[in-house]
Amino acid sequence: MIVVALSLYQMAHWFNHRFQGTKIAKFNDQDSTDFEKCLSLIMKHEKITNDQFDVIYVLGSHGGRLDQSLAILNTLFKHTKSSETPLFLIAYDTLTFVLPPGRHKIYVNTGLEGSFCGLIPLGDTVRSISTTGLAWNL
Repeated sequence: MIVVALSLYQMAHWFNHRFQGTKIAKFNDQDSTDFEKCLSLIMKHEKITNDQFDVIYVLGSHGGRLDQSLAILNTLFKHTKSSETPLFLIAYDTLTFVLPPGRHKIYVNTGLEGSFCGLIPLGDTVRSISTTGLAWNL
């Protein structure tokens, strides 16, 4: 499934014309972000079809204004609290995801990410953290 957030409904018609048979959902809701609308459409599809996605990738999710970036991170965090489906935000040189409590091994060096790694506590207290393999381990 591909969900695209377009600012103009006319662009969606072009998309449908270009990719015949593509379903288009129009939202009149101005109380949620395009990202939230896309996720709600995915969740609705899962509920209707009883088909659970293994993972959700969001492309081009970084950049722009600070308020938009923070809203995207807020939506990522809320999704992680309400769904078991992993959600990854992918941008030019950045991969962003939420680590739930527990032990994790993160393997990088796919050639797609940049040369940095940031661990940012959001929404909850971090009681203990340690890292290995970083230039400055915690």
